[in-house]
Amino acid sequence: EQLRLPLLNDGRIDVGELLDQLYARGVRSLLLEGGSTLAASFVTAGLVDRVLAYVAPALLGSSGVPVLANLGLTSIEDILRLKIQDVTMLGDDVRIEMRT
Repeated sequence: EQLRLPLLNDGRIDVGELLDQLYARGVRSLLLEGGSTLAASFVTAGLVDRVLAYVAPALLGSSGVPVLANLGLTSIEDILRLKIQDVTMLGDDVRIEMRT
C-alpha cells in the first residue's frame, strides 16, 4: 500500500499527517532509519518519544554521516534532554535506549 501526502511549502511531507494516516491503518509504532533529515523532521515536530543509539568504539572523523540535520536550535537552553532507560553491551558496541 502506498500513501500519497501533499507536500509542505518547503517540499517535505507533513510528518504529523503521515503518522495520522499510519495510525488509521493500525500502525502503532514506527522505526525511523532514513537519515538525518528524516530524523530531524520528526524531532522538530515533537514526534519522537524513544531513541536507540548504537555506539561503536571507532572514530570516523569528519567523513561520518550526521545523526540529525540542523534542528534550528540557537542556545543550550533549547536542547531536547533525553532520559537514559537502558544501556546494553552488544559485543564491543553499546546500545543506549533513551526516552523524551
